[in-house]
Amino acid sequence: MRDGSHNLECRLEGFEYKPVSKSGSRLKIEKNGKVIHDGAFRSFTSNFMKLLYGNMIGSGTVTVTDLNGDASAIDDYPNVKMNFADGSTIQKFGIGVGSSATAVASDDNDLTWVSALTYGAVVVGAPAVDGTTVKVDITREISNTSGSTKALYESGLIIGSEDESDENILIARDTLAVTLLNNEKATWTYSIVVDFDSTTGGFVKNFLDSFIIANWIQATASANWDTRYGHTSVVFDDKMWIIGGYAANYANDVWYSTDGETWTQATATAPFTARQAHTSVVFDNKMWVIGGDTGSASNDVYYSTDGATWTLCAKTAPFTARSAHTSVVFDDKMWIIGGDDGSVDNDVWYSTDGATWTLCAKTDPFTSRSDHTSVVFDSKMWIIGGFTSAVSNDVYYSTDGETWTLCAKTASFSARRYHASIVSSDKMWVMSGYDGSTRNDIYYSTDGATWIQVDASTDWTARSYLESVVFNDKMWIMGGYDTGQLNDVWEYGQQLKSTEEISVDTYGIIVGTSDGAFSGTGTALTAKISHGTGAGEIKYGVCPNTGVSSEPATVGSTTSMKIARSFENISGSSITIKEVGIQSVNGLLCRFVPTTPIVIANGASEVVSIVFESEV
Repeated sequence: MRDGSHNLECRLEGFEYKPVSKSGSRLKIEKNGKVIHDGAFRSFTSNFMKLLYGNMIGSGTVTVTDLNGDASAIDDYPNVKMNFADGSTIQKFGIGVGSSATAVASDDNDLTWVSALTYGAVVVGAPAVDGTTVKVDITREISNTSGSTKALYESGLIIGSEDESDENILIARDTLAVTLLNNEKATWTYSIVVDFDSTTGGFVKNFLDSFIIANWIQATASANWDTRYGHTSVVFDDKMWIIGGYAANYANDVWYSTDGETWTQATATAPFTARQAHTSVVFDNKMWVIGGDTGSASNDVYYSTDGATWTLCAKTAPFTARSAHTSVVFDDKMWIIGGDDGSVDNDVWYSTDGATWTLCAKTDPFTSRSDHTSVVFDSKMWIIGGFTSAVSNDVYYSTDGETWTLCAKTASFSARRYHASIVSSDKMWVMSGYDGSTRNDIYYSTDGATWIQVDASTDWTARSYLESVVFNDKMWIMGGYDTGQLNDVWEYGQQLKSTEEISVDTYGIIVGTSDGAFSGTGTALTAKISHGTGAGEIKYGVCPNTGVSSEPATVGSTTSMKIARSFENISGSSITIKEVGIQSVNGLLCRFVPTTPIVIANGASEVVSIVFESEV
C-alpha cells in the first residue's frame, strides 16, 4: 500500500491491500507567523532507498551518490546514520535549501546552494501514532543575513556527518517558491507520515523511531562490572572483553559479553597484579596484557586463551616499565609504542612471542608521548594525539615501526588525551577524550590528514579514559570517566539491520500464526513461529535469500528493492502463516496480515518477499 501521500511504500508481495487515503507527508514553511508553503512531500530519491537497503541488508554492489557526485558504499557509516538532529550553522546537513527550480528526479544528489544564509539547529520530534498513521516532524529555522533578497526554489533532507561535508547524502528533494528578504527568517517543517491498515498492516512506529531517531543505543546503563576507567577491551572468541582498570581501586577482574548488556565474570582476580593504563591485544589466538600502572609502572606480559587462566610470559620485558602506552598487532607481531616510564617516551618495540622484544626505533621518530591512541589502518600503524609536553592533535604513521611520517601536524579535532580510536567502515575514528574538558565528539578520517566531524556532542555523556571496540559490525564504547567512574555500554551499527546469515529467527523476515488486528505501536509479531524442525516449528532460511532478493534499482521515476526469505516445513504437519514482519536490531519495522494465510505443507517450502518502493 502507498503510505500517505509521500513516495514510500512497503508491501507483502503477492497480496492485495485495502486502498488508503491519508493526508500524508507534507512540507510546511512559515514566515512571520504565516504559512507561505504547505504542500505534499513526495520526494524521497533513489539515494534514500539505497541507504535503507544499506541499513537493512549491508554491503551490496549498489552505491549512493554523495553531494560531490561521487559513489559511496551504501553500508558505510556515517551514511547509514539516518539522523537529522542538531547541525547548528551547518548548511549541508539536515534541512537544506537551494536556488534550482528543475523538476525533482530520482537521481537528484545535490542542491544549488545559496550562500549567506544562517542555519539553525535541526529539531527532530518524537514519532507518534495518530489514528492509522505514524508521523514525525523535522524542523529548522533558516535566516537571510546576506544583505540582499534571496529566492529559494528547492529544499532537501541531507544525512551523514554533522559537518560541511560533500560526502553527505541528499535523500529527499522538493521544489517550492519562497522569497526571503534581508534579515527575514522562515521555519521549514518536514512532516514524514507512514500509514497502515488495521486489518492488513504496514509500517509500525518503530520504523520511524529507528531510521530517523536512532543514533548510539545504550546497551546498558550499568553493566555488572564495577564502574571504572583505565581498563582495556578486546574482541576475542566472538565476545567483547573488559580487563582490569581502576574501579574502587586497581582491578584485575576480567569480564565478557556477547551482546553488551549481559556480562559474565571470567575471573575476579587474575594472577597479574591489579592495574590500569595497561594495554591489551589479541595475538596468536590469545588475549594479552602488557605493562600498566599497578601503583608503579610495570613491564610484565601475560596471556590467556579463555580469560580465566592467565600465564606469565615475561616478568620483566626489556622495555622500561611503563603505563599509558599503546599496543597494536601488525605484520604478525605485537607492538608497544611510547608511554610514560617516569617521563614520556617515543620508543617502539615488537615481539612475535611476548617473551622476546626487539627495539625498533629510538631516534626521535615522533614526539615523545603518553595517553595517545594507536590503530592499524591501510597497512600502516598510526599514532593519534596524546600528551607530549602538552595535549596534542598530531597524527603519524609507519609501515615498519622505524620510520614515522607526520601526516597531520594539527588535525581538525581538538588536541586531546585519554580518547579512544578504532577502525570501522574503512575509516579511522577518534572519539571523546580530554582537551581541557571532557568531550563526546566523534571524528573520522580516510587518510589521517583530513578529519570530518560526525557528532559535536553525541548521545553518551562527555568522558575520557573510555574503551572502544568493533564487534558484530557495530562500534561500541564502554565505561570511562566523566565527573565520576562509569560502567555504561553503548553501541552503534546499522540502525535497521535485518540480516541473518545463519538460519535462525532473530532478524530479517519473520513469520507467525496470529491474524490479530494490526497495531501501529506493535513491537513484535503476536505469535512468532520458532526456527526448528519440531512440531509447530519452521526452518528459517538465510535472510536475505540472494536468489530472490533484489538490490535497489531505478526504472524511470521508481526505485524498488525486495527482501526475501525461504521457509521450509519439516515439522511433520502443515504450518499456516498468518502474519509476516521484518525484525531489525532495533525491533519490529513492519507487520503484515496476509489476506489469505500462507499454508506450507510438511516437506514443502515457501519464499516470502517484502517489497519497498519509492517514486518521485
